[in-house]
Amino acid sequence: MKKIIITFAVILLGAISMQAQKHYVSTVYLKNGSMLVGDLIYLTEDTVKIQILGGSVFVYPTTEVENVSVDKTRKVSLKKFRGFKEHVVKKDGYYNITYAHFNFGKLQNQDWVTSGIGLENIIGKFITPQLGVGVGLAYTNYDVNASKPTLPLFAEGRYFLTQKPAQPYISMGIGYGFGLNDGQDLIESKGGIYLHPSIGIKFPTTSNAAFIVDMGYTMQDAQFTYATWGGGRMIDDYFFNRFTVRLGIFF
Repeated sequence: MKKIIITFAVILLGAISMQAQKHYVSTVYLKNGSMLVGDLIYLTEDTVKIQILGGSVFVYPTTEVENVSVDKTRKVSLKKFRGFKEHVVKKDGYYNITYAHFNFGKLQNQDWVTSGIGLENIIGKFITPQLGVGVGLAYTNYDVNASKPTLPLFAEGRYFLTQKPAQPYISMGIGYGFGLNDGQDLIESKGGIYLHPSIGIKFPTTSNAAFIVDMGYTMQDAQFTYATWGGGRMIDDYFFNRFTVRLGIFF
């Protein structure tokens, strides 16, 4: 009798193990209308965890899940999922965004296009899973050939339009851009109002960070005073209107 019980237990455990090794294609339907297809890692009363093709892993509370289906006629290829780290869509707490940007446009009374570059960093906090607010500091040079640098300090809000793995968003930055002096021909600079509306998209990666790219329009009021030959001065007043492309990392 004892041998029969042991044999039955071994067979049962083997069957459970064989079943656990099967990875069927699963679909998680979210209440916001999005859908994720991949390998269902676990499903509890509180949490759903799924790994999609490409390796990213997403975790959702069941309060955000409409339905979960498993297709036992299709198996997930494990080779496509090995060696990837977990990615969780960030929807609460604090976040940091670091951008490098490129801007271009025409100056007043000029027919040619000038270009500029810059860096910026934004620290924010999610108010809701889709709405975040924060503050940012940037260095922007509106003309790499003639040195027109500013230091914008601004408040920023951004709204993510969906909660899908790739998240489109809109954002608006409002603040003041301080003028900077580069110590060369530019001897004095004054800043002014800074505005930057943009639209972009956040792409998930195989870690908790995400790539982020957007396009927008930068508006900045500034005045620059340059030294001229013979000890004279030349004052240029500008209201920059620049098409701006930003590339960054969100974490």
